[in-house]
Amino acid sequence: MIDKFPFNTIKFLKNLKKNNNREWFHSNKNEYKKNFLVPAQITVIRLGEFLQNYVPDINAIPEINKSIFRLQRDTRFSKNKSPYKTNLGIYVWEGDWKRMESSGFYFHLEPDLFLLAVGFYIFPSKILKKYRDVLLKQTKDSEFFEIITSLRRKGFAIEESKFKKLPKGFTEEHPFADLSKFSGLYAMYETRDLQQFQKIDIIKFSCEIFKDMIPLHKWIVKNLYIQ
Repeated sequence: MIDKFPFNTIKFLKNLKKNNNREWFHSNKNEYKKNFLVPAQITVIRLGEFLQNYVPDINAIPEINKSIFRLQRDTRFSKNKSPYKTNLGIYVWEGDWKRMESSGFYFHLEPDLFLLAVGFYIFPSKILKKYRDVLLKQTKDSEFFEIITSLRRKGFAIEESKFKKLPKGFTEEHPFADLSKFSGLYAMYETRDLQQFQKIDIIKFSCEIFKDMIPLHKWIVKNLYIQ
């Protein structure tokens, strides 16, 4: 277990939020490495080791811009000119495609929020079409229905609709009419009760949540990945 993780990381992120400028960040590079980068790297390694038991081809690369999202923000087209993000984001994924074009497992930490998600945040256009074609053929007797029902029964959220209109071929009577309007597909767990991690290992806890969500990931890979 990483010493005082996630609370030292939370403390660093809180201080960064109060001092979101390059001068402060560069003068606190040691704190960044000790309380952000090293814990992030260990988290990637442990998540990868666990998930490899279920997803042998998992990509868990403990580097910035690989499994660890960089803190630096792209401010070119944003009204918010703060140079840094104030959260820890980690993504491990399956497949030979680019990171965000693949289904995977996301770990997210803010000072007052912890979030886990599995699946696709936003489908690439080629996957969106395949998703709709496959979804159109699903019924209430399908494996997909069982997976979605089980995840919701366990209290996980399923990503909400993004498009207003039903895609071609769907009617309101289709058992997955609501899911057909999704721009992505993922199951999500979130909590603001971070004090629970004073008593339990946040990474071990994440592994157990991810284990519950693995059936959705496997369904996506089996049905939506395009060779």
